[in-house]
Amino acid sequence: NLHLRKFSNPRIAYSIVIKIIILSIILPLHNLIFLNVGIGWCLYSKANYAFYHSLFTFILIGFLPIMIMIICTFLIHDNLRLKRVRRRDYYHYQDDHLTSRLLSTRDN
Repeated sequence: NLHLRKFSNPRIAYSIVIKIIILSIILPLHNLIFLNVGIGWCLYSKANYAFYHSLFTFILIGFLPIMIMIICTFLIHDNLRLKRVRRRDYYHYQDDHLTSRLLSTRDN
């Protein structure tokens, strides 16, 4: 896939990694606004925010990494299968080509 091959370019990969790092620093900044920190306790200032934070934490820490790992596993498996098929077809082509060359030299 041409779109996925763009990510193998080191310059594009570095820029994506930097963007992910910046995004991972920016996303939890809402905690500084809505979290009341006292001596020995931490409370969210609003109930709606507590629900949002629990959903945010579940998606970002629980769901997203697992989905990324599953998707990468399927992509790696598919890529290895395609490599195996290409290698097998190449060797069959080489064998057939070599056999036909040997037979043609023998017949001449």
